[in-house]
Amino acid sequence: MADFDAFESSAPEGDLEDPAAGFLADQDKELAELEDDNFGEDSSAQPVQQQQDDLGMFNGATDTQQTNYDSYENFEEAPQTNGPSDAFSAITQQDQIRAEPEKIRIWREEQQDRLEQKDKEEEQKKIDMRESAKKELDDWYKHNAEQLEKTKENNRYGA
Repeated sequence: MADFDAFESSAPEGDLEDPAAGFLADQDKELAELEDDNFGEDSSAQPVQQQQDDLGMFNGATDTQQTNYDSYENFEEAPQTNGPSDAFSAITQQDQIRAEPEKIRIWREEQQDRLEQKDKEEEQKKIDMRESAKKELDDWYKHNAEQLEKTKENNRYGA
């Protein structure tokens, strides 16, 4: 059991920084630089202290310690500085920025050409069908007129 004394002893006293807090502080700093939300404040010291305060329960703080949080009303909405505020214009801006692959652009152009060709063929077929329908209708009227004349002659001479 003497071998396990190291596990039972308390943690060595010293300035040990929580690795998760350090990582989170670095990430917060990078995000602040990217989003330009630091407004001139020293962002390097503030997040580390805040992270340690927020993680007080994990750093040995007891449940009896209370954290002092401001009410929701004290928070203000951060101004948006990274682009247009209108959601639709943001989407259209992103669509314009996105580069279209060469294969897709070529396929789209070929597809457009095929559709235009099919539209032309369809219009030509419509014109041809109208002409043939008009010719058939004229032939039918001519044939009907001839049949009517024959029927009239047969009725005159047959009776």
